[in-house]
Amino acid sequence: MAHSFKLLGDQKLALKYLETFLEIAQRTKQARSEAEACAGLGTIYSSLGEHAKAVRFFEQTFEIARTLGD
Repeated sequence: MAHSFKLLGDQKLALKYLETFLEIAQRTKQARSEAEACAGLGTIYSSLGEHAKAVRFFEQTFEIARTLGD
């Protein structure tokens, strides 16, 4: 859903869905889903020009991928 809202130009709603997705992934210990949410958040923050936030989420994605061996 977040991707659809991003494509429709509603970045804020896309962020809301991705943040919820991230919370659920963390709570249920679903590392791959957590990495996917972080990557999506990083992409949107980057497109909004919020590069420091984007980098933090991309770094989280990288760390999760490393622990998974991806």
